[in-house]
Amino acid sequence: MTEQAQKNKDQLGRIQTAQDELVDNLIVQALHAAKTAGLSANVWMDGGELRITIRGARQQYMIFTDEDKSDIGALVDAVEWLLSQPPKEDEPEKDDD
Repeated sequence: MTEQAQKNKDQLGRIQTAQDELVDNLIVQALHAAKTAGLSANVWMDGGELRITIRGARQQYMIFTDEDKSDIGALVDAVEWLLSQPPKEDEPEKDDD
C-alpha cells in the first residue's frame, strides 16, 4: 500500500469515527429533548441496524449501520424540531374537595 493510500485509509477511519460520535450525541440530545417536550423518541437495535423513531418529525424513521449513515441530516432536523417544541407542562394538582 502506498503512503498516500495509507493516509487516505487513516483519514476515512477518522471520518467514520466522527460520524459515529455525531450520531451518538444526536441520539442523546433527541431523547432528552423528547422527554422535555413530552414527546416520543425510540431507539433500538435490529439485526445490526440502529433504528430511531421520532414521532412528529419530518422524517420519523431513521436507520444507521456501520456502513450507512446517510440519515444524519434527518436526525439533525429531528433534533432541531424536538428542541423547538415547548416543554411539557406539569399536570395541575387536583383538589380532593
